[in-house]
Amino acid sequence: MGTSATVTEPIVVGIDESEAAEQAAAWAAGEAALRHLDVRIVLACGSAVLDSSHTRHRQERGYWREEHALARAAAIVRHTAPGTEVLTELTPAPVLPTLTAWSKRASMIVVGSHGRGPIRRAVLGSVSTAVAREAFCPVAIVYSRPPRRAGTGPDPVVGIRDMPDDATALDYAFTEARLRESGVVAVHALRHDTAATGGQVATRETFERALSRWQHRYPEVALETVVASDAPAPALARHAAVGGLLVLGRHGWWEFEQIETDIARIAKHTARCPTLIVPDDLDTRRPSERAESVSPAT
Repeated sequence: MGTSATVTEPIVVGIDESEAAEQAAAWAAGEAALRHLDVRIVLACGSAVLDSSHTRHRQERGYWREEHALARAAAIVRHTAPGTEVLTELTPAPVLPTLTAWSKRASMIVVGSHGRGPIRRAVLGSVSTAVAREAFCPVAIVYSRPPRRAGTGPDPVVGIRDMPDDATALDYAFTEARLRESGVVAVHALRHDTAATGGQVATRETFERALSRWQHRYPEVALETVVASDAPAPALARHAAVGGLLVLGRHGWWEFEQIETDIARIAKHTARCPTLIVPDDLDTRRPSERAESVSPAT
């Protein structure tokens, strides 16, 4: 299925047999082309929700459906980004530990937002948020409608809550914009008490001053700042609906018990805008260095 010198630093796509997984593969291909990286497509079919009778049935019929899904996803990547090295992996291990392990070696994890088949919503419906919570690298969540191909379309949108916490997300958003030769839209949603007391002007000035160092660091990237007076999820949904990518810091934006609700609210209006969740404590070492003491599930 191919080998490559950069196999320890691929973009890893976690798939099942769903349409959303195919959209994830297509989007990952565009991202890999921008970054000159390989793509590894992983289908982990183990699950705690599968009962013993289903497991026996799967063993009897083999894994032809999963192998077909891998082959189709690989074909999508090759069609979308000709010349990109594609590797595939089918493992009986559970989805979450497999992708979490890969996140210690990957440049990015890409997953679809909804699943179907035997695992259904009990696993892949929540896998996107579970992986985003646990991963050591950025996680892109691609929705069921065809996303805008990476490198095309509108500017990335980055949601900012607290500047120190969201610094890593800002770095990532500006890097994405530079790769796309586009600008960045930075959205800051005011807390209710700030908006109610008329602090929007002062907050905008503080926000723009704080962002000035990113403008100096990335002079080729145009910046648009937005200070919104409504709640975070609606504010982000409104601006990301016409964006090419929504970038969020993992802890800067969400308390993770609310992440599934927030993603659902945003996704309702931003079905063609993937969401990229960046760990605030992202290890900036090369993925191969992060993985020296860790091996993915095989």
